[in-house]
Amino acid sequence: MAKRTPRKGAGPARLSADQLRTGWPGPSDTRIRLARAQDTAVADALLGTAGVQIIPALRSGIEDGTAGSALLAGLGGTAKIFYTAAATDRSSMRPGPTLLTCEEVHPWYS
Repeated sequence: MAKRTPRKGAGPARLSADQLRTGWPGPSDTRIRLARAQDTAVADALLGTAGVQIIPALRSGIEDGTAGSALLAGLGGTAKIFYTAAATDRSSMRPGPTLLTCEEVHPWYS
């Protein structure tokens, strides 16, 4: 009897940097897109309905653009590219708690 090979699904949808910047329609007349500095208050209010808040490091990353830069860098590359960009504080390049190693960002990164 012939061995059956499992069917592979369509896989994840490809997302371009332009799509992430401009967004795409979401449910109930919403738009899903990259967060901008002016979005943090609204995002905090939405998360507050679930009893959580944006962590301070993410808030500052959204406001200064480093979070968006890391996402855009990772779109065209690998997880390593994303984690390297996320681990770098591009606004000041200063060492300390805001400058994490890639291993600290994600332990299986290599």
